Amino acid sequence: NGSDSDGAGVLINGPAVIANSTVSGNAIAGSNNGAGIAVGRGGSLQAVHVTVVGNRSATPDRGAVSGVASSPVAFAGSLFSNAPTANCNVSLAASSAGHNLATDATCDLSGEGDLVVPDARLVQTEDIGKTHS
Repeated sequence: NGSDSDGAGVLINGPAVIANSTVSGNAIAGSNNGAGIAVGRGGSLQAVHVTVVGNRSATPDRGAVSGVASSPVAFAGSLFSNAPTANCNVSLAASSAGHNLATDATCDLSGEGDLVVPDARLVQTEDIGKTHS
């Protein structure tokens, strides 16, 4: 998916839970937020067992997951990888319930079992005709 506005993959403007999902291959132009997931004012997100991979933002600090400081985001058992600029927005109000993995430190992961590694060692999956965002 591609977009000229916030949230090329998923745009959240209210309370949301994303679980057991993959958000990949999205791109956003300009200085907009969240190539993969954008959490807007009034939004909140609980991401549980979510893979966010290969989402591209044209602006270095906008990230694959992005949000405003007043929008809480919680990660649990999730993976953030292969964003060319940043996995998360620097102003994201993120917290960790633990056991997350990221390929950079932008998601502020500090929960039990959280890891920041240079390479998540992901392999390309086969296209089996299912949709994803």
